[in-house]
Amino acid sequence: MGGPTPLELGTELFRRILAHPEGVEIARQRMETNLEDHLGYADGKIRLAPEAMLPEIRRAIATEPMRRPALPAGHGGRPPHPLDGQHDPARPGVAKGQGPHCALNLSPADAGSLGIRDGDLVRVSTNRGNLTMPAQIDAKLMAGHVWMPNGFGMVSADGTVQGANQNELTDAADRDPFTGIPHHRYVRCRVERAT
Repeated sequence: MGGPTPLELGTELFRRILAHPEGVEIARQRMETNLEDHLGYADGKIRLAPEAMLPEIRRAIATEPMRRPALPAGHGGRPPHPLDGQHDPARPGVAKGQGPHCALNLSPADAGSLGIRDGDLVRVSTNRGNLTMPAQIDAKLMAGHVWMPNGFGMVSADGTVQGANQNELTDAADRDPFTGIPHHRYVRCRVERAT
């Protein structure tokens, strides 16, 4: 076994960062030989299909996508950075520019079939939880897909909450089998007008 555990390494790195907030060197790499130094295979070839992942890739190819009519596919991605236009640093707790800053974006087709107009409050529900937020019609979205910005729903020092926290909808049990990271870019959800 020898050598520190990942937890010990992380703890030591954190200790060094606290002791030297101006910067901490954590690794040195020779740019000229970086690939050769870290390849790790005697034949010098890169493995594009790692052996440990092949059974999962085969399983994914052979498995039909799960379909639940009551929970159409949602899409958590968004074009701009999550913090773009979020807060005005001169006035903490006040959003910059025109709102809504944290809206559920949906296609015109879905909005029409659900009777939702721009600015209406909508309820988004998943197996984990639900959130209420304003709707924003987005002509770039395909029917059956929605997105909401990440980076919202934090509680300010004065107790105010701006926007909705995407993590409230993410099921920690629905995760990537290799990294353990929950699927938060593809979450099945139900959208309806809030009452």
